[in-house]
Order: sequence, then C-alpha cells, then structure tokens
Amino acid sequence: RRLGAKVLAGLGWDGFIEERVLGWDIVQNWRRYVDRVIPIELEKLRKLGLTFEDKAPTLDPEETEESFEPNPDMTTRAMIRARRQWALRRVRRKEGPNEKNQELMGAAGANKGGGPHVIGTLLDLLVEKDDWEIQRNIALALSVTAYNELNANNLGRQQRVIEALVEMCYHQDIEVQMHAATAIANLSFQNPGNQERIGKFGGVQAVLSLCESRDVDVLEAATGSLANLVSQCEANAKIAAVGLEDAPVRHSNSNAFTSTGAVLTALNSDGTGATASTISVRPVATPVEGVEMGNVDTNVSGTGGVEILLRVIATARAANLTDVDQINETHANAAEALANITRYVGPNISLQIHAIGVGPLVLLCGSKNLQVQRHAALVLGNVSLSDEERELVGVRGGVEALMRLVEQRDDICMCNALWALANLAWDASNQERIGRYLPEILGLIHNSYEAIAVNAMSVLANTIYYNPDNRDRLFALEKAAYQIAMKTHDDNPKDMHESALRALVSLTFSDIVNHYISETRELRIVPTLVKRAGKDQDESVQRYALMVLINLCVDDGNKRLILQNKGVEMLVDAQASENAHVSALGEKLLGHLADIASAEEVARRKANFGIDGMIKLLVKGDSDMLRKLACETIAEEVWLQPAKQEEVILGGGLGPIMEIVRAHAEQNLDVLQAALWCIRNLSYENDGCKDLIGSKGGVEVLCEVVRATDPRGTPVPPPAAEGEPVETPRQPNAPLREQLLKIKEAALTAVLNVIADNQKNAQRVLRVGLDDLIEHSEIQVP
Repeated sequence: RRLGAKVLAGLGWDGFIEERVLGWDIVQNWRRYVDRVIPIELEKLRKLGLTFEDKAPTLDPEETEESFEPNPDMTTRAMIRARRQWALRRVRRKEGPNEKNQELMGAAGANKGGGPHVIGTLLDLLVEKDDWEIQRNIALALSVTAYNELNANNLGRQQRVIEALVEMCYHQDIEVQMHAATAIANLSFQNPGNQERIGKFGGVQAVLSLCESRDVDVLEAATGSLANLVSQCEANAKIAAVGLEDAPVRHSNSNAFTSTGAVLTALNSDGTGATASTISVRPVATPVEGVEMGNVDTNVSGTGGVEILLRVIATARAANLTDVDQINETHANAAEALANITRYVGPNISLQIHAIGVGPLVLLCGSKNLQVQRHAALVLGNVSLSDEERELVGVRGGVEALMRLVEQRDDICMCNALWALANLAWDASNQERIGRYLPEILGLIHNSYEAIAVNAMSVLANTIYYNPDNRDRLFALEKAAYQIAMKTHDDNPKDMHESALRALVSLTFSDIVNHYISETRELRIVPTLVKRAGKDQDESVQRYALMVLINLCVDDGNKRLILQNKGVEMLVDAQASENAHVSALGEKLLGHLADIASAEEVARRKANFGIDGMIKLLVKGDSDMLRKLACETIAEEVWLQPAKQEEVILGGGLGPIMEIVRAHAEQNLDVLQAALWCIRNLSYENDGCKDLIGSKGGVEVLCEVVRATDPRGTPVPPPAAEGEPVETPRQPNAPLREQLLKIKEAALTAVLNVIADNQKNAQRVLRVGLDDLIEHSEIQVP
C-alpha cells in the first residue's frame, strides 16, 4: 500500500535526473578526486617512505574534506547562508507536470481503461492515520492531481475530497500539511465555486492555522493557499478576518518534525518555477533581496487573520537560508491575502487594527519585496475606507510611505499607491500632507499607464475638495487648470472625465479660476463641458459637468459661451433625465442662465429637439418655461404634420399633457394654454385620440376648465361649504382677463374637436357640461 500510494503520488509529476547530467557529475567528481585526494595520499606516502604499491594506513575522511573559510567581511547572516549552501548537495532535476497522467488520476468515476477510481482509492487509504508515509503520499497525489484545471473543477465538487484535505491540514506531519495546503491552493485558484465550498467546510481556518507554522515550506504553501481562497471572495475574506477564534480546537505538534521529502517545482503560466509543490498561485516577479522589517513589533499577539499574516511578514520565520527567494514568495502571498482580507472593513478588522495599530501596516511599504510593496498600498487603501483609521494612517506617516512607493516607478505599485492616497485625501489633515506633493502628482496625470493617470487625477480632485489652500497651490502651478481641463476631452476614458470634472468643480469655485477660464479662449473648455453634460454621457459625468457649468455662470461671458455652444439643447436633455440629481442641476443651471437666455432664444432652437425629446421633457421637466416649450412644439409639429399625431400618442405623450390640464387650478396659465391647444391638435380628425381622451376622463376635465371662469373671464370660486359665506372673487386686471379668455377659448376648441363625430364623448358632455355650454352661448362677451 505504501509503494502504491507513492507511485500514484509520482505519476502526475515528472522528476528525474538526465543521463548526461549524471555522467557529467561523475566526471567532475573524478576530477576533484584526482586534483585533491591523490596529492594528499602521495604526501602521506612520501612521509612514510611508501609507494602506491605498498599498503598505506586508512585515510581519515575529515582530513580530505576542504573546510569552509568565510570572508572576513561577511556578516553573520551571510556566513550562515554560505555554510548551508556549501554543504547543500547540488541536484539537477528536470521537473514538470505530466498532464496525461493527471487527467487519468482525476477522471470522475472509473478510468477509461475500466480501472478503479484513483482518488476514491486514495481516500479509502486515509483510514490508516498512523502510517504517515501513506498519508504523505496521498496528500502529495491530491495536490498533483488538483494542479490540472479540469481536475480542480471535478475534485472541488466532491465533499469527501475537501473534508479530507481540511483534515490533513491538522495532521502532525509537516509534509502532509504542506501538500494538503498546496492541494487547497490549486483547487481554489480562480475557481469561485471551489472557494465557496472549501470555506464552507473550514478550509480557511485550516490554512490560516498553518500560517503559524515554523516550517518554511508549510508557510509558503499555507500563505499561497490563503491568498487564493480570499481572492475576490467576500465570504472567505470575512472568515479569515475573524481568524481562529471560532475555529475548531485541533491538536498538532508540527514543529517537532522536519521535512525530509524533496520539494517539487510547479511551472507557472510564464514557464518560470515557483518553489512550492505544485502551487498555482498567480505568477509573481520576486526581487533578489529579502524583506527588512526590523522596526515592526514582532510581539503582536492575537488570532485574527490580520494579526497572523502580519506576523508572517514582519518576522524572519519564513526565511530559508538555502533558498533566498522562498521568503519573498511567502511574504508576497501573505501580503496579497492581507490586501483581500482588509478589503471588507468590518468590526473584526477594526478591532485587530486597534490592537496592533496602523504603524506595522504603514511599515509594510518599506519592504524590499516588490510584491509586498504592491499589496501594502492596497492594505492601506482598504484601511483608509474607515474614517477613524484614515486619520491614524496619516499620523503614522502613511502619506509619506505611499509617496515613496510612487517613486519606485513600478506601474502597479504606483497605481495602487495613488489609489490609497485618493482614499486618504478624504481627511482634512491628510489633504495638507498630500498638498506638499501636488507638483509630482500633477505630472502623473499624463502618465502613459492609464490607471496611474486616472488615480493621480482622483488624488488631485480629493486633495483640493473643500480645501482652499490646496486649491490655490494647485492653480499656482504652471497651467495646472489647463492640464486638468484637457483631460475632459474625448480622447480620454470615462474615469478620467469624472475625476477631472471633480477637480474642476473645486477649482471653479474660485472667482480667479472662473475669470481665467473665461479669458483663456484656447481652453475650449465650455464646449467640452456642454458635451460632457449631454444625454449620451454617464450620469456621474453629467452631474459633475453641470456643477462646473453652474460655477462658471458667475461670469456672464461664460453664460454666453454656454448658450452659444448648444447649451439650451443640453438643458433640455438634463431636464428630461431620469436621474433626479442631473435633473435638479439642469434646473439650477437654467435659473442661472435665465437673465441671458430669453424665451425667444429657447423657442428658436425648439425645432431641433424632436417629438421624443419633448415628451421626455414633459415627463421629467420641472421648469414651466420648458414644459410650455414642449407643449407648443408638439402642438405645432402635429398641426403642420398630422401624421405625427400617432407618434405622440404611441410615445406616451398624451398622458403628461392631460396631467397638466387635470391640475389646471394650480397650473401656470401659459403652460395650461399650450397644453389645451396641444390636445386640440392631437384630437383633430383622429378618432383613436378622441376615444383615448374620453376613456381617461378627458372630457370631464375639459368641462372643468370651461367651468373654472365665467364667460366674461372672471374666476369662479369653488362652492362654499354649507353655512359658510360665499366668497366674492376679485376682478382680474385686463391682461389676466385676456389670458383667461384665451384659456377658455382653447378649452372650448378642444371640447369641440373631442366630441366631433364621437357619440360617446358627446354624451359625456351632455351629462357634465351642457349647462355651462348653454350659459356661454347666451352671454355676449365684449
């Protein structure tokens, strides 16, 4: 059984010594023997007066070994490393996955040849818990099999496999632990379903417990597994944040054993080797130097995920003197897991951060490991989502640490650091700290790496938000406003538009900037802003563009520029927007432009809006002027082109028009009159429209409008309650009387068209409006 398990463990992974390498090693060893051992032998024989043919005393092996002579300038750490490397036997291996065998081992059910289920057979052997050799080979076989993507999907759906791997993470033998963690890493790599299932059965706590191990291979496998489990998985990240407080109590003595097995080398997607047994953690580039974290408090205690991972990164526990790169891999995995865990800031994370302080998190930025630097910025950015921690990060030097990462000139590192700075900038004290670096950040908005440019613009926008000092500092930089304004043009992405417009909202709050934009015609910012506020833009972009335009209206010259660049059309679209914020801002901008934009100017452009635009304006518009414009435009278009009656009706335009008439008592008289003429033109010789008006109670509403004023244009008061005096209406002045008569005329004309050749509507009038019509017909109006 032991041999069978060992064979199955090795089937999925090729590892052998090449013949030519073995031959070369033999030749080299013989030459060393001739060069070193034979001269020593000859010297001993010479002293004894003997030759090779004579019998010589046995040679003491210690006298033939060349001792290690350290360089006097070596540090203690370098000396220990050199001694270990000197003593380490050089073994050259050609290794890699055997995909065909892996597919056979992981096949669901019976193999193609009709043989037994390999994984099932291996799991059956787990009952022999006392035979550690079998346990090791089973764990190794599962990790090798899970390296195949198809196998990972199949194995992850088998509850028995997941439970076995979680159980093996608590085994006393560190090789079993290492291979079990590796298998979990392979199963959970970019596989949301497996992530969820492994987390459900306690896999997160299992690998997190292994992150406390003192064995470097277990540490690397455990941190890689945890990084895969929490990557883009909120549920597992929250479990890891809680840590080991709710984990089941297990007893293990893993530190009492040492690893004796050879470490397999998995090939990453780019063909490079990762020093962990078939771990398929995302390929990363590791620097030559290790991590120097001497200033971090290594006495941090606690069982939370943040605390455990921080201890992995902040101590030399992961150091392997025979493999310098292994500590970099382990720290990179731990930093990535830490970034994903802190992404979901909650009570558990806050308590742990309070316990350890933000200082250790800030000091992660000082690591020499590039991967740790990249993820350290993400950790600080995540922590800075909390108002309380945001200020503390700044106090502990977070701004300066992140700016140091920006200076590293690694694209990903710069991008992440700028994102974190944007989060920190929501605190007033951090705004002052970032303000010292405004020239450097302004230069980064032109970076060729798009994400860096966008994040740099976000930092600028957040840093000057309600901060007059930073706003003045930024504007004082050479052509700063011009550079930001240029980023709102079409050749930039939407995210850049939004961040640049946010920055302009703060900048244009200053009268000096407003005057500069008005005077600097080459900016061409107003036409661009009008375009950004148009209906085809993202709602957030529309909103900020409208805010900038409102700020610019302080200068009358900017108002004229807005109107000259299709500002009225843009306002119509904004008023008709389904977004309440955009609609309200459009209304506010219209109010600022009211002293420049005459009704004639608006009316002159109304033909460009179209029927659909007018209907949207009726539904969403809050301005009486624009609603009047919409009704007049529809009435005119329908009268000139009767075929458009159906377009209005099918587009849902009749309903909003009827609502205007229905609310005639509180309605603006100009809007009411335009709506009545609109109904008249829509119902003219259109039987379908007449029926629709009648079915919606339109006839009764029109009769109410006729009844609202007497034939001489005097308003009719509502009927008084029983026992109350009847109120005598005030006589309207001449202009008002004339307008009321026009409304009555429009209402009567609408009634006439609605009942023409329509028996049902005529009967409705007879029931509710006959007396009013008779009264009007008998009185002569001067």
